Parts: sequence; structure tokens; C-alpha cells
Amino acid sequence: MLGWATIKELGGRLGATIDDAMADKLSSSPDSERSLELINSSMRALKDRYPPEIVDAIIKAVMEADLSMKPAGWRQIESLSRDVFERLSTNNTFAGEPFDEFYIRFKRFARWFRAALEAVISLHGLKKEDIALDNPAIKDYLIELKELPSRRLGELSFAYRRHGYDTLSHQIQALLDKYMDSVITRDNCRAIVNIMNKVAGHPGYFKAMGAEQKLIEIKPLLLALSGLQLYSGKEPEKADLLAALSILLFNVFPSQKLLKLMSRFEPSPKNDELLYDHCAIIAMNYMLLGRLDLAAKYNERALSYAHDEEKRAYALILESCIHLSRKDFDKAIAALSRCSSVAGDKRMRATAQFYLGIVYYETDRLEEAMECFRLSRDGLEDELDAMSACNNIGTCAMLQGDLKAAIREFEGVEYIGRYMTGNTAKSLMSVAYGNLGIIYLNMMEYDRAIGYLKKALKLDKDTHDNKGVANHLANIGLALEARREYKLALEHFKSALNISFMCDYLEGALFSFSRIERLMALEGRFEDAEALKQEMARRNPGISRMLSE
Repeated sequence: MLGWATIKELGGRLGATIDDAMADKLSSSPDSERSLELINSSMRALKDRYPPEIVDAIIKAVMEADLSMKPAGWRQIESLSRDVFERLSTNNTFAGEPFDEFYIRFKRFARWFRAALEAVISLHGLKKEDIALDNPAIKDYLIELKELPSRRLGELSFAYRRHGYDTLSHQIQALLDKYMDSVITRDNCRAIVNIMNKVAGHPGYFKAMGAEQKLIEIKPLLLALSGLQLYSGKEPEKADLLAALSILLFNVFPSQKLLKLMSRFEPSPKNDELLYDHCAIIAMNYMLLGRLDLAAKYNERALSYAHDEEKRAYALILESCIHLSRKDFDKAIAALSRCSSVAGDKRMRATAQFYLGIVYYETDRLEEAMECFRLSRDGLEDELDAMSACNNIGTCAMLQGDLKAAIREFEGVEYIGRYMTGNTAKSLMSVAYGNLGIIYLNMMEYDRAIGYLKKALKLDKDTHDNKGVANHLANIGLALEARREYKLALEHFKSALNISFMCDYLEGALFSFSRIERLMALEGRFEDAEALKQEMARRNPGISRMLSE
């Protein structure tokens, strides 16, 4: 049976390092013998295959191995196992057994040993986990503003709210008058104006509509576009109306095919207003599709047609988003700085500051990020945008370790959104509640942590955010584990694991499995954990490699 001195050294070689103080506390604990038995039981992974003398030889070879030139992580386990295998093979210990079979068993032993040792350390409260940074992935929680520049394919509401949807409306109305009755029927012209008014006055009207109903609604637009293409005239107004109607059609029924169609219908060379709209919307959607070269090309053209500060500012924000997608942070900062200098509108400046905060955040400049988010909040009139800014300030404070400041910001989100019921508000509230839960979990106030996490869980269930549900279930499991309610904690981790699989959230699945494995190790249920691991690999073959790292 291995003693604490051997376990301490072996742990360092197998990826579960404990220091002298931990080892002393474990050895002097009243539960020392029980803990030793638990850790030693992990050697079943070797004893099931090899006789005691060979198991002892394996452990001795591990202790004598030179780790100075070996890689880190599980690659070190592979290298270490090969070293042990080759050393013991010289005296025919593994005669006839291939290395691959030995490696499977050795790797299983290393994982079981580490799970058992970490379970014992956790049980004795000897290691404080850095929960705030590691679970959930807090850096994924940085929230973008509601519509800046766009969350989904085809959203135009921000662009038109800034420089006025009336610009496009007036152009379409005037052009329809020119072609009414000759190319486009009077009824279709009226129907198109009706569509345009719905887009301008009720931005969510078409978003909530099913595909079949949309096809019925856009029939007048399709007939008008078809008639114009068949019309033989070459005048500039024809090109302008084709471009304007294609933009309107795309706003109602966004798709990649319509994006290609819209790019074909370019306005006449002298119509800068329409050329700006045409290029800006194409640039935005190519960016969302990840076609960044095309996005940059069209956005550069949009900037050249932007003759007022709002349009220039919007194009510069879009340029910064393209640079961010390319991870070119210096150029993103330059574009946003230009935007801030040209924008006279308070909300536009706030937008530039908000995105500048995101860039600083991505480059780990948290102080500057927080200051930008604070400046942006002062210029944001929409309550949902203000909630986003508060969440981001709280996230930065949380990562800096200023938990009191973080709590103030997240409670501010709760205050702003207390009477709001929309899905966006629920998502923002969930982020605030989830982070409050993490903070109180880190402060070891487990009842408060569970209370906030349950609130976040309910909101994410309402909005069908499965990744969020998995994170909150896992965090509740952590709080229950800390309260030593192991059976209930295990149920939450298993639920988090299943939901993570359902939404292909591999990081969540791996985290949940690691906690399940640890809890099962407390009961010596190594085989059950191994069976669960094999089931995970069967359900998602791509996870096998991640489980070994």
C-alpha cells in the first residue's frame, strides 16, 4: 500500500501535484487511512491485468523515471508509459504484450489515480478552485450590444435608424411612381409601399413570420423585380429601383442566395445614398458569413459613399468588426478611434466606445476595457444596451478580482430588467444571475450561489439556451459538492453532461465528466466512470482525443 510520501511524488509525475503542506494535512487527518485506501484503490486499473510484483515494478519505474526532458500534460503520460514499458521489457516483464495495450491500462491508472487524489484534496478542503475564471468560460460572456452592427443575417434596423430609413423609402416611392402601370402594376406598387412601411414601422413583423407566409407577402416584390429585369430600358432609375427593391426584399427574407442577387443589382453611379446602403448591407452580411475579404471590399466602398458623420461612423464600426474577426486588434482600435472622432451623435460615440472596450478586453487590457464600457453606458439610451454594458463592466471587475464592484454591476442589470419579459432581456438577466452565482460560489456562500444559479437556469430554459443551462447545472453541482451533498451534485453534473451532448457543447461535457469522475472516485467507482467515458466517446467520437488531453 502506497504511503503519503510516495503518493505525493507519484502525484507530481501523473499530473495531480500536491505540496508538502497538503501532504502533511492529509497524513495527519483522522480520515488518513480511508483516504489512503481510496487512492490506492485506483491501482485496480493495473492490478486487474498484472500480478502484484509487476504492479510494484511499474510504480517503482515511474518513480525512477527522468521527467526533465518529457512534454507536459497527457503527452507526458504517454512518454512516461513508454519509458516504463521499455525499461521493464528488458527483463521480459511484458514479454509478448504490445505497448499499445500497456499504454491503455497505464493511462487509465493515471486518470483514476489523479481523480482519486483530487477527490481527497477537495474533500479535505485543501485547494480553493479558481471557479470565477474557469467555469463557466467567463470570457464567452462578454455581451455585444443588441443590434450593433447586427446579430443575424439581414438585420438593417441599426443602419436605418441611424441615418434614417426615410432615405430609402423616399427613393422607392419616387421610383415606383415612374414605373407604375408601365412596368409594375398599380396594385403591386401599393403592396410594395405597404411592405416598406411594415419594415420601417414594425421591425419584428417579418422576423416572426413563417417561410410560407413570407413567400406570400413578398410576391409583389418578386413580380416587380421580374418585370424590371424584362424591361429593356437602360436608364439609371431602373438600376436604382432594382437595387432598392432587392435591399427591401433582403430585409424581409434574408438568405445567402438573395445576398448574391442583391450584389448583382448595383445602383447607378451617381446615387451615393443608395450606393452606400447597397454596399453597407452587403458588407455587413458577408462579414457575418465569414467572407471577410468581400466584406472589407464592400465596406471600403460604403465608406467612400458615406457623406455624413453617421454613415461614416457606422462604416468604421463595421470595419472594426471585420478587423476583429481577423484578430487584427491594432487596426480595429484605429477604426474605432476614427469613428469616435467623427461621430457627433451621443449613441454613436457610445457604440464606438463599446466596441473599443471589446477590443481591449480581447487583448487582456481590462482596465481600459472597463473604462470604455463605462463611457459607453453613459451614452446608451436603450435599456437592453445599458444592461449589456453593465454586464461587461461586471465581467471585467470579476476577472480583476473586484467582486464587490462586480456584484454592484450585476445587481444593476437585475434592477434595470426587473419588469422586462423579452428573450433578450432574459438572456442578459441570466448572464447577471449566473455571474452572481459564480461570485458567491467563489466566496463560499453556497446558498446564495444556488439561489442565483437557479434563477439563471430558469431564464435560460425559457430562452432555450442549452449551453447556459448546462453551465448553470454544473455550477449548482459545484455548490452542492462544496456542501458535501454528493448524490445531488452528481445528478446535476449528469444533467449538465447530457445537455452538453445535446447541444454539442464539448467543453461543457468534458467539465461535467471531470466532476462526475471525481465524485465517483470518492466512492471507488472507477469502473463506472470508465464506462461513462466510453459511452461519451461512443456518442461523440470527436471527444475521445479531448478526453485524453
